[in-house]
Amino acid sequence: MIINNQHAFAVSEISVTGIVSDPYWAKPDDTFVNFFWADIDPVRSMVYILSGDENSLTTLDATLYSFNMTSHIFTSVLVDNSAYTLSNLYVDPISGNIYSVSPGLFDKSDWAIVLVNPMTGAVGRVSSIVASFQFLPYYGGGIYNGLAGNELYHTFKWQNTGATALAAIEITTGGVLFLTDINLGINNRRTISSIIAF
Repeated sequence: MIINNQHAFAVSEISVTGIVSDPYWAKPDDTFVNFFWADIDPVRSMVYILSGDENSLTTLDATLYSFNMTSHIFTSVLVDNSAYTLSNLYVDPISGNIYSVSPGLFDKSDWAIVLVNPMTGAVGRVSSIVASFQFLPYYGGGIYNGLAGNELYHTFKWQNTGATALAAIEITTGGVLFLTDINLGINNRRTISSIIAF
C-alpha cells in the first residue's frame, strides 16, 4: 500500500461479518516493494512477509517483515543473501522454524533447503537438494502450505526442457521423495502463478 507517497506493507483483520480493522503498517520503504511471499505461524501468532528490492535483479536483496498478531508490532530485517537468495518461505508451526528452498546465488545452481532467522536475517544451509543439477536456477516454485512434517513441496524447472516438475523433499537430508512433471499442455501453454497444498 502507499502511505504518504511511500510504499509500506499493511496487515488488517477481517471479521466473519466482513468488518475490516484499521491496518497496522510496516515502516514505509520505497526500496523493498516487490512482494515475494508471505506465510503465517498460527501457533506463535506471527505473519512473515518476504519482499525484494526491485533494483537488485541478480543479487535479489530482500527484507523479511515480521508481524506479531498479538502485540500488533511490525519488525523487519535485511536477509543475508551472501550465499543463498530467497523467494519463498515455509513456516513450520511446530518448531517455528522458517525454511526456504533456494537456488543458491544468481545463475549458479546450488539448490538447498535453508533456515532463515527472522531476528537477524541470517540464512544457513540445512541440506543440499539431491540431484539438483537437473534443475534450472530460477526464482519461484514455492507452494503455499507446502510444509508437512519433515517434507517440503516445491516446483522446479528442468534444466534440459524448462518444463515444470513437482517435488517433495525431505528437509533434513535434501532427499527427493517424489518428482513428477506437471502437465501444462503443449509447449507449456498453461502457466502457474500459485500452488496451494491441502
